[in-house]
Amino acid sequence: MGKQLRKELGLPDHAVILGHIGRFTPQKNHRFLLELMEFLQNTPQTQLPGNTKENRDKSWYAVLVGQGESWEAIRREIYTKNLRDRVILTGFRPDIPDLFCSLFDVFLLPSCYEGLPVAAMEALAAGLGVVYSDRISCELDNFFPQRVRRVSLEAPKTCWHEAILEMLAARCETPFALAELSATPFTIQSSLEQLISLYFSRLETAGF
Repeated sequence: MGKQLRKELGLPDHAVILGHIGRFTPQKNHRFLLELMEFLQNTPQTQLPGNTKENRDKSWYAVLVGQGESWEAIRREIYTKNLRDRVILTGFRPDIPDLFCSLFDVFLLPSCYEGLPVAAMEALAAGLGVVYSDRISCELDNFFPQRVRRVSLEAPKTCWHEAILEMLAARCETPFALAELSATPFTIQSSLEQLISLYFSRLETAGF
């Protein structure tokens, strides 16, 4: 499946794919992703952190999935920054689980603001490491300390690069990731139990 998706999107076999899924709006901060890709493309590999031969040989690509009012502006900026060979806009995709499990190597979420990030939870369930901004709520941090990295949007791009390398190494098999997720409060069963408990406590308070 992974090779088929890479061929469909014109991605080489050796590509390291930074994935993002989200509506194209200013909140999701796609411009930051383009700045990061521009940094990775234009900075000599010898000047990047984690300067091992393995890391120097990485070829960075980004796949951005979604639609929205900022899509055309982002498309134009990709051409302006000369990133059209490195940043792929897919539009709507019906095969999101396949992208998480078979295409992406790391999931990025540089949102300007956001509550509990459901897309990040999906990425974690697939075994991916996640790098997200310090503007996103922190519920996932305590439950996935090995596979989540929070980085400030104001931090140098080298900090984002270092976090990406860490999360590349942190990737795990999907069955292990699902077992890890099942032990958190974020499952449907856990959420249902919390909701039932809340309603019963309200009924008791009201004297029923």
